Amino acid sequence: MSYYLINNQPVFLTNSRYRKISKIIAKGKDTLWEMKSIMAGSKESEVRDKLMFEFLLKEYSKNLNNFKKNWVNFDLGDDEATENVWSLLYDHCRFYEHKLFLSDLRDDVEKFLSDYEGDSPSGPMGSVFTIDSFVNFSKKQWISIYKKKDFKVRFYINSEKIQQIEGSLDNFTVLADDYTLVCNDELLIFPHSFFREEDYLINEK
Repeated sequence: MSYYLINNQPVFLTNSRYRKISKIIAKGKDTLWEMKSIMAGSKESEVRDKLMFEFLLKEYSKNLNNFKKNWVNFDLGDDEATENVWSLLYDHCRFYEHKLFLSDLRDDVEKFLSDYEGDSPSGPMGSVFTIDSFVNFSKKQWISIYKKKDFKVRFYINSEKIQQIEGSLDNFTVLADDYTLVCNDELLIFPHSFFREEDYLINEK
């Protein structure tokens, strides 16, 4: 699933909204067309994308405020947040062209089972994945000590611990059990508690 850009308004289709539009545009189509339309690269899938774009454009032309309320903005709680967070973060990074990427931590067996059960379009449902970024250092001192110019920074996300996601594709907030993630032209992470050095010192007698 990919986001749509309607007159500079980024539209991320949550799973429920995607199903809603799919039902509307499939009206009058036979079951075979519906099956082929979800196959990437098929002619039917291209038609499906075009029809979805035209539907959203029509909604935009009717009333901008209602369009933002019904299609641009979202407020996802509990299960909806869990099932949409992978796709949302993936599309968000593509929208801003962040030098970030998501990593699916499932092993090959888990991926195979998800594909077999039809869960793969939604990403690694109910599991942990990471947002990864490479940090580059040009200082010679760093390179001489660590023998490399960059290293990977990883932030782990357990989708089952996300409580709420609110905002729009270009600016939203992820509220989890132990952190808040603000996603706009930057990605900001605010932990809900901080480690204290004294909690990890060994008490010497």
